Amino acid sequence: MAKMPAFQFYPGDWLKDPAVRSVSLAARGLWIDMLCLMHESPRRGYLQHASGKPVTAEQLARMTGCSTDEVSRLLQELDDAGVFSCTEHGVIYSRRMVHDEQIRQVRREAGRLGAESRLLKQNSSKTSANTQAKRKQTGGSSSSTSISITDPNPPIYNPPFPSSKTEATSPNGDSSPDGDAARTDPDRIAFDEWWSFYPRKVGKQAAFRAYVNARKRICKERACTPAEARQLLSDACVAFAGSRKAKSEFCPHPATWLNQGRYEDDPSEWDRAESVGREPSLDEVLEQALRGTS
Repeated sequence: MAKMPAFQFYPGDWLKDPAVRSVSLAARGLWIDMLCLMHESPRRGYLQHASGKPVTAEQLARMTGCSTDEVSRLLQELDDAGVFSCTEHGVIYSRRMVHDEQIRQVRREAGRLGAESRLLKQNSSKTSANTQAKRKQTGGSSSSTSISITDPNPPIYNPPFPSSKTEATSPNGDSSPDGDAARTDPDRIAFDEWWSFYPRKVGKQAAFRAYVNARKRICKERACTPAEARQLLSDACVAFAGSRKAKSEFCPHPATWLNQGRYEDDPSEWDRAESVGREPSLDEVLEQALRGTS
């Protein structure tokens, strides 16, 4: 795993997290040290050795300069408050750091695929330009557009690019602006990434409007920058896309998810098992009805 010099830290989340605020100052100090150790771990977000074995209380005491008894007591305090989670093998991990690492991996893969796509387009453009240049050199000054059967370099048809006023229609019938303004609009760029992650592809234009409204609402309520608001929406979308709720028949429409502020839900609620014989909620009934008409 590539070495990263820093990890994201949100002071607001640290100060508002009820689990973290419920433990003692000493326990919070130990937790900060543990976060730094988990960031440096070969498996980012997990307190383990390169061999995969968990870091013991005795080893953690030596790493942090505390006694084993004190570390054991503080670990128990953190565990009782639900600050960290443990794997089935007893490895302590940070839910937030593991989640952030998963998002980073998804974005890195998406960036790699995007770079490969751009490279293919560039190579295709260069091949087309070279072919046309060669044809001009061998064809002299003739302006004839007829193509002979023996012509080794027939002219290539390049359809004109749509004007900035035209609209491209997506497979589900939604339209989206296709022009310089759309390609450079930060909200549009961020929304296209958000849309690629969201599991249900319906109502794209309504979803874009809801996305912009949600971004503005987050900026106002949290007094944050537009870029930070877009980051929050993207992180929440990636987390939701991997949940049980997203894969169920009650997955909300994108616009509904945004308008209802579902990005502020507790992610653990999205993975709760459905109770046998449970009556569906009103929202779920409406979503099921909408699915039947979409």
